[in-house]
Amino acid sequence: MRNRPQTHTVGRTGYTLLLLVSAALLLLACNELGSDRDGDGLTDEQELAFGTDPDNQDTDGDGLIDSKDPEPLDAGVKDSLIIDATLTPAMLTDGEWSAQLSISLWNQNQEAVVDGAIDLTTDLGSIGDVQEAEPGRFLAVVTSKEPGVARIQVEARNSLGRRQERVLRAYFLETVIPRPGINTSPYTGAGGIDGQLRVYTVDGPSLEDPDGVPIPAPDSYVYVELTYDPETHFEAWSDESGIVVFSDPALIGPVNVTVARSGCKPYTMVAVNALHVSVPMHPFDPIPGIDDDKVGNVTGVVRGFDGAYGVAPFPSSSLEKFNIGIVQSGLKNVELVSLSMSSVLSYRGMAETIVSPFDLVPPNMVIHREDEPEEARYTLYGLKPGKHLIYVFAGEGFNIMETVQDPYALRFVPRAFAVAIVQVEAGETAEADLLLNIDLLKQKEDDVELFHVNMGHFPDDTMTQQPFANGLLMPVVDMGRYGYIFVDVNGSYNQPDFINPLDLVFPDPEHPAMKALGVDPYYMHVGLAGRGTLLGADPPGISTCIRRDQVPSGTISMDRDYVWLRPPEGLSPTPPDRTIAPRCKAGTVTPNPPGSCFILDDDTEVPTHMIPLDRVGGKLVNRTISWKQVTRPRGADLYAVRLGYLLPAPQNPIVPGYSIGGPESHKLWEVVAPGNVTEVVLPVLPPALYPDGLLKNPAPSLDDPKALQRFGPHTLEVEFNAYLMGEVEPFSYNDGFQLDEMNLNSFSVSQDSYPFTVPDSEVN
Repeated sequence: MRNRPQTHTVGRTGYTLLLLVSAALLLLACNELGSDRDGDGLTDEQELAFGTDPDNQDTDGDGLIDSKDPEPLDAGVKDSLIIDATLTPAMLTDGEWSAQLSISLWNQNQEAVVDGAIDLTTDLGSIGDVQEAEPGRFLAVVTSKEPGVARIQVEARNSLGRRQERVLRAYFLETVIPRPGINTSPYTGAGGIDGQLRVYTVDGPSLEDPDGVPIPAPDSYVYVELTYDPETHFEAWSDESGIVVFSDPALIGPVNVTVARSGCKPYTMVAVNALHVSVPMHPFDPIPGIDDDKVGNVTGVVRGFDGAYGVAPFPSSSLEKFNIGIVQSGLKNVELVSLSMSSVLSYRGMAETIVSPFDLVPPNMVIHREDEPEEARYTLYGLKPGKHLIYVFAGEGFNIMETVQDPYALRFVPRAFAVAIVQVEAGETAEADLLLNIDLLKQKEDDVELFHVNMGHFPDDTMTQQPFANGLLMPVVDMGRYGYIFVDVNGSYNQPDFINPLDLVFPDPEHPAMKALGVDPYYMHVGLAGRGTLLGADPPGISTCIRRDQVPSGTISMDRDYVWLRPPEGLSPTPPDRTIAPRCKAGTVTPNPPGSCFILDDDTEVPTHMIPLDRVGGKLVNRTISWKQVTRPRGADLYAVRLGYLLPAPQNPIVPGYSIGGPESHKLWEVVAPGNVTEVVLPVLPPALYPDGLLKNPAPSLDDPKALQRFGPHTLEVEFNAYLMGEVEPFSYNDGFQLDEMNLNSFSVSQDSYPFTVPDSEVN
């Protein structure tokens, strides 16, 4: 039964407000206290300096008198309440489960909230007494004698009446479900297949739970075939523990293991020879316009360009330069090879009616305008429900409007950073202002978390046989349970005045705002090389190198041939025709077939280096996918093939024919294979799992005359990825290989993709 709420209240010791600090400094400069006509605790002279009303205790009318208001001129900012709650993995001792619950309360200035109350409830087991470990941080033990998943609700409030809620889950389960991969911990070193194989089916969303552990995905279909004798195969359904145990003398490695589940993306591991195989079951991506009730949004204002929260005030904007902020959420279950300029600038939700040039700014970018500071509002669309780390890196942006036609034209000089933890609910929009309080410019001056990188010598594009044209340097931080964040987008390589080395600054992990997150940040210096833009779009074809230097020491090399991996080339389905498409005939609305010509205005030249992004290649035949071996600079250790569907890129309302960003790719099936394999045959799955067919485009755009790319119901995308592994530790495909290593342990990754057709006979 549900526990009664447990309440813990602590006494007030006061907030440290920026305004009070400023007031104290002013008082020290005065010989005597001046008059205070409105009795709000600020002298009339101080009110004149701050711009507040000396005859009104609450200038902005937000319920806080001016001396206690962190933003006395802005009713939109009050002392906020942020909950950071974590649970340790549950332990079973003498028939009882227990897990340690830790709760920290913060305000918007990343200061501990020491005046408030906490209510805790659980639907399984009980919660012990709440203990105050330190100001603003509380501990409690959750126990249960029954197995299961406990839903723990945390409700907090501060003295101003602000209330917040968080929900955590304690997993009281005996079965140890290893993280997805091959012979992963605690089964590393368990050996190969010898008549027995254990397959674990893992619930994908549990891998995204910041406070959770892997939990089972029961009722998953598991298909195992001998790699070199597909006629010998085994199949079963996972039990409530998410486990299938195969025992048969004919079962010898290597084998191909495929797992599928209703509503989830199938996953195939090729040529496995290990006793334990753990496979994730991730739900299909929500479809924009169809599944909007399943996702949420976050919106807010980026504040602090004026220096209000501790960073140096930004210099005034000009015709050449704007003060901008790029807002993102932590990336979970996203491959770093998939990062590109389209990952930086997200145009989903862009205004359809263009009134001013500012309407072309992506919703996740803000431009600070001194005359209208509230215009620095961002919106992130389509976030899955749960706890998200929302962050902004802000600085001086050059060539802003040029990015509409060429996203790689952006030049960015970082100055400040901010983070916030936001709870996203399905079908709702959460509010989260971001307060610029981490001074990256000061860090650079003080040589704090400052790295130097040489960049260049990009690999040849398999399409043009010339080096990739564009380069980006993106410092990525693994934030543990909050996913990956990138804290800069350095496109200096694309500028005419490019000079090595380039500087990267990571947010100081000792800053209170970063320490409040309770994670150990792990640095990854990510370099991207890609094709030239195509009519404003960011096309496929990319090579990525990843360096992991936690302490600055010398210059990081990304200007040597060996750090870049040549992109893979697909063989089956066959790639599209490589010949350049002509200009469409006058009056053409939709090319037939898609990709047969370019719709351009009279002043635009037909590109000479690319084919249209919706030109379709060959058909899937006998469910066979194959590719060429990647050998430069050496043979790939691992391949990942992903099948998915494409959504058209947003239109560019200013320049006809140009898009904004590239088509969106959404995965339907993922395959991993060791470096000695270059072909896979997809097994046929039970029709009951996907009654409408799996290998189909659920959001076709073929009949949309406004779409800049058009993909039919039988058009999918095949994406080939090649990995050089073993940067952090030796790589072994069959022992201790965790799927997360494709981000954490890769040295260099390359990728290419193209659309193809799936016949009716192959859709299952």
